[in-house]
Amino acid sequence: MNGRKKVTVVGAGNVGATCAQELARRDYADVVLVDIIPKDAIKLPVYLYEHSGMTVSLEPFGDPWDSGQVGWIFVTREKVLEEYSVKKITPQVREKVLAVFRAEIEIYDAYLRGEVYGYIVRSPEGDNLDSCWGFFGESKYCMEEGRASLRAEVENRTQSNEIERGRAAQAAQENVATV
Repeated sequence: MNGRKKVTVVGAGNVGATCAQELARRDYADVVLVDIIPKDAIKLPVYLYEHSGMTVSLEPFGDPWDSGQVGWIFVTREKVLEEYSVKKITPQVREKVLAVFRAEIEIYDAYLRGEVYGYIVRSPEGDNLDSCWGFFGESKYCMEEGRASLRAEVENRTQSNEIERGRAAQAAQENVATV
């Protein structure tokens, strides 16, 4: 065995290929470039635009300076057959997989752009009564859920107050009856 270093670069996209090329150019090590995505996988390229923030897409941004392909979103054939309980990947199954890809990239894009929201419902005394975080994308759904939680808390408090008033009234009547 010789003392030469060996490096395996996994991922033959732009970044992986550039990294492997630079390692070889500098004669740093013997380089092996491996692309691990199986040939029969369902895959789509993922693109990144980075300029005063980041955003990702399944379509190129058309900016040669601040954007490019950064990877792939993919699923193996075996996983599709298992997840969808099918023996064959039909065009309909493939479209379902691609819809999942689009949804995943949309959520990741919202995360990168800082569009992640949550709500806290507090009592008049400032106590946290309810909260939920992890709403990605537009804040509208988060606001709707926060308002629904607030309405439920108000209703619970109203019912509790009515029960307490009922108990107080009943106790007052019992005290009057025993006098």
